Amino acid sequence: MIKVLIVDDEQSVLNGYRRTLRKEVELVTALGGEEGLKVFEEQGPFSVVVSDQQMPGMDGLTFLGKVTDLDSDSMRVMLTGNTGSDLLIKAINDGRVYRFLEKPCPADQLLSVIREADQFYNIKKSEQELLERTLAGSVKLLVDLIGLQDERSAKITHLMRGWGEKLGPRIKGVNRWELDMGIMLHSIGIITLPGDIQLKMRDGDVLTETQLALVEQAPEAAKDLISNIPRLDNIAEGVLYQGKGFNSNGFPYNTVSGKEIPLLGRILKLLKDLAIEYHQVKQPQDALNALRQKSALYDPDLLAFAEKYLLPAVSSDTDEVVYEEKSVSLLMLEEGDLVMEDVHSKGDHLLLGRGHILTTPMIQKLRQINKVHHFAREIKVQRKVKSEQLSAQDA
Repeated sequence: MIKVLIVDDEQSVLNGYRRTLRKEVELVTALGGEEGLKVFEEQGPFSVVVSDQQMPGMDGLTFLGKVTDLDSDSMRVMLTGNTGSDLLIKAINDGRVYRFLEKPCPADQLLSVIREADQFYNIKKSEQELLERTLAGSVKLLVDLIGLQDERSAKITHLMRGWGEKLGPRIKGVNRWELDMGIMLHSIGIITLPGDIQLKMRDGDVLTETQLALVEQAPEAAKDLISNIPRLDNIAEGVLYQGKGFNSNGFPYNTVSGKEIPLLGRILKLLKDLAIEYHQVKQPQDALNALRQKSALYDPDLLAFAEKYLLPAVSSDTDEVVYEEKSVSLLMLEEGDLVMEDVHSKGDHLLLGRGHILTTPMIQKLRQINKVHHFAREIKVQRKVKSEQLSAQDA
């Protein structure tokens, strides 16, 4: 059923909509723009939002503009007794209104427009989801290929993605798809660094001050790369600010601070630093304590969310999930397996280091190399025990 929000400043009008439309759509009403925004945030998303224009306090055009900021996909319909050219031009230029209807509007006409708008909404959402899946798949493949060359970066990204899935739904104003894409692409700027710096970073060697400065500015190169991909402008801006402290310390070197920093950038800063600390100490409480000691660098609200939701999640990930170690052939490797020993070719060349979390491209690469060099043997991995296996064991 079509989910619709109707906003008007007259209760009698809203009561009339309930009587005539409640059997045809999933109808929610709100008395005025302020209440409408509150309802939208608490009960949304809505495929169609209908608003009266002439309301005290917040008029319909302003309300629909704020709805656009909250969810640009919702189809917005305006009811008005004034269809003057100035209002029409402003609404069209701002892109806030899908259709205008004159008051009083017959119920059958309103219902027809609602159905039309919902159909358009569903088409738009389907196209968007297809594009996002395609784009996300391509980006994941790129990131996995980069991870073949940089074990540490691959582990950091893996940790960040898992935590992003847990934290994203808790944070108001976060587009979860953009968050995941931002996490996957946050380190892509490293590929623009000179080869000797990349080698030092992979081996954990000490960098010179000049080299550290280049690494610190890698997010700017990442922004330039990501900006070339359609629909990723917000992600590019967030990645640029991933090293910027809440107190304005760090790159980019400007006066932007606090809530002025893009939300995605603030989240990336927190998750990346937490993942780096956790990668070193392996204890979730110690990792969070390290962030608390430099709390001025982080959005206090996000740090509080991390303490409330991520610490139990990290502890659960390490304490409650059951793993088993096993030796498996190349054909039996699975995405997500943790390699427990170095993998060498017959000539003793290192193919894959201990500690890598296997991705599909990694597995495919090993199989291709084996076709040429025939190094095949069983590989020792750590694998998460699936829930059905645990149930069978308990039985």
